[in-house]
Amino acid sequence: MGNLIDDNNLILSDVNRLNSIQTYFSDDGMNSSWIDHFACCRAIDNQLVNINVCYDYISSDHIPLSAEFKSVYPVRYQQGSAVVDKGLSHSILPHRGGMTG
Repeated sequence: MGNLIDDNNLILSDVNRLNSIQTYFSDDGMNSSWIDHFACCRAIDNQLVNINVCYDYISSDHIPLSAEFKSVYPVRYQQGSAVVDKGLSHSILPHRGGMTG
């Protein structure tokens, strides 16, 4: 994974924000590790507000990460005769079918 991160100039945003977490637990409960990560470019990393481990979410042997962003993209919409530009806060949270955004 190190080559993928380095070759594409990515950042492990979770590693920079979290400490001593576990995202994998073996079926027998004897082993755990931090093997799931949130990798992104610096521009997206700068928009991250928060990353959490969803320990209360049960999904096989992996624990999902959630990420919350600030103003990821501008939104332009028309309100009456005025055009409004607004940045949106955006979260990626786990759900039963995968990730939502």
